[in-house]
Amino acid sequence: MKSLKDNLAPRSKCRGNTWIPIIVVVVLTPLLTILMWQFYLKPQMDKQLGISGHGGGHETHADHGEHGGGDHGGGDHGDGHHGHKKIMGVVANLAGEHRTRFIKVSYELEGSHKDFEDKIGSSESKIRHSTSSYLSGLTLAQINNNPKMQDLASKELKEELNKIPGIDGMVEGLYFLEFNIQ
Repeated sequence: MKSLKDNLAPRSKCRGNTWIPIIVVVVLTPLLTILMWQFYLKPQMDKQLGISGHGGGHETHADHGEHGGGDHGGGDHGDGHHGHKKIMGVVANLAGEHRTRFIKVSYELEGSHKDFEDKIGSSESKIRHSTSSYLSGLTLAQINNNPKMQDLASKELKEELNKIPGIDGMVEGLYFLEFNIQ
């Protein structure tokens, strides 16, 4: 009988320690979840989405310098001048699929109007809104079932942008730089 009592004695000493695993689980699980989100998952998502905390648009000013501001020798440069403007990182939820899928696009606009860059730059918020509205009308099935969807989207989006007051048909070309679905 003595051996039975000896076996029970060590167990009774450990009974106060049963709360330690519970406390560890209750405290460490949320802490580890927050740390995984902050330092691993969120940076990975931002990287995939191309989010850097600042929208694009500065490229246009550099491009504007390359094109020059007028005719430097030849008279035909003004007529052949093409303005460019990049619209970076427009994100929208796709229609259907319980709106859990999203699309992110970046594109470059091209036009030959002499005030193209200025007019596009001053209408950028309208352009982003129109782009987001157009994209949110697309479904995943439409995109996946059409191998030439980028070409179709480029054409249709260009038509939508040309309807915006202030742009009035100045967009001659729209070229996707990024067309990603998540």
